[in-house]
Amino acid sequence: MKKIFLFILILIVQQDLFATESLIIDVRTDNEWNNGFIENAKHIPVSELKKRLNEIQAFKDQPVFTYCAAGKRAERAKNLLIENGFTNVINLGGIEDASKKLDKDIIE
Repeated sequence: MKKIFLFILILIVQQDLFATESLIIDVRTDNEWNNGFIENAKHIPVSELKKRLNEIQAFKDQPVFTYCAAGKRAERAKNLLIENGFTNVINLGGIEDASKKLDKDIIE
């Protein structure tokens, strides 16, 4: 019974986290993006992120989720965002994991 309660509680918290105003950033290359992306994601390649921070300033205190192909570039993006004052940045790893964690489709 405790396990069921804990599972339900985790689902509620997870749902609440993703229900708030948030931003999903796909930090992969243009070619990767063109092969598919998570619905509602904003495409900013990690190589362009620093010079495009002005586009996402409104999300400084909101949840910002990063993803790439496997998670390494998403981690670099996360660290860059934190260094620039973003307070709630989460690396979701690769696109497949991100799709599952966000419960969002990959648009191809």
